Amino acid sequence: MTTVNHAFSKKPIMMRPYEFTYVISYFPDVETSSDYNREGFRHVIEKCRKNPDIEIKLAEEFDDVCLLCEKLYKKTGGSIWGKEHSCPSAENQEIRDEVATINEKLMAILGLEMDAMLSFRRLAFLFKEKFPDPTAIGQGREEDVEQYQAGLDYVMRLLSGN
Repeated sequence: MTTVNHAFSKKPIMMRPYEFTYVISYFPDVETSSDYNREGFRHVIEKCRKNPDIEIKLAEEFDDVCLLCEKLYKKTGGSIWGKEHSCPSAENQEIRDEVATINEKLMAILGLEMDAMLSFRRLAFLFKEKFPDPTAIGQGREEDVEQYQAGLDYVMRLLSGN
């Protein structure tokens, strides 16, 4: 007899808030993402496609997008973004500060606190309602806004059943 580990299937996705904008941008076609960490985004997007009600825990540190990053390496003692590993971004104070600032601004706009847990569905609707343009907080480039907004529209259609 085969048993299913339901606890594993209900495990929330851990995600730093700013990464949700990329998940939305790449949702219609993850192949449009940069080569950087495409597999990490693909992993998270597939989970959200299969279950739009999957919980997402907004985290300050290492998350599920990082799990499959090709730049991840083992490091004794770990780093701010992982207990047993690190990456070039985690070792760069300027990048860590920029991510922290963007996450702070984003959480304030969304009216959420770090460690909040929401379904993918709810988070997508919240982003659609309150966060139409990532460049407003210094994230991304002007040319990325169109892809982000198209991704939001695509996700809204999927979640609405259209």
